[in-house]
Amino acid sequence: YNDANNYFKFDGSKVLIKADNFEIDSSGNLIATGGTIAGWEISSDKISSDQFRIISGSYPSIELGDADAYDGTNVGIWMGRDTDGIYKWRVGDVSENGEYIRWTGSQLEINGVIVTGSDIGGTTSNSFTINTDKSDANIQLVFDRTTGGSATFTWDGSDLALDKTLKLNSGNWIGLGSSAAQIKFTDAD
Repeated sequence: YNDANNYFKFDGSKVLIKADNFEIDSSGNLIATGGTIAGWEISSDKISSDQFRIISGSYPSIELGDADAYDGTNVGIWMGRDTDGIYKWRVGDVSENGEYIRWTGSQLEINGVIVTGSDIGGTTSNSFTINTDKSDANIQLVFDRTTGGSATFTWDGSDLALDKTLKLNSGNWIGLGSSAAQIKFTDAD
């Protein structure tokens, strides 16, 4: 025993330790202001190891890679309570030309190519918006398959073009596409 702030003592049933950098209290709690356990660095509000951080406090978060904030430009994964008090998450590169997916607290935003290997059905939405930033780039919606190749809708600001034939149904059809426009109606009688 040294003094009330620095000691190592046994009270007959428990070991108590108090030092400048850590304490083991009478309930067995380890309280540390810093240190390392199995490669994990401990500070007063963060546990971290290489590219993985867990942050506590008023704005708790989990950070992987170089991501260090919801609206930061570093690539990685970030999830937590943002400085506006809303819980959000993001994955990828949220810089001006980056590709990412993120939850704003009220909307799911995707910037980049969406590739799916199965049905995307079963969703409910009032709208599907491509190019929400309204840049003047040509917008393309590509439908691709192993057999038959791809079909692409392109919007250039004045014309909506399709590079394949558009068939509305198998019996009565309107064919529009790159080869020739055809309209065919069959009498049901």
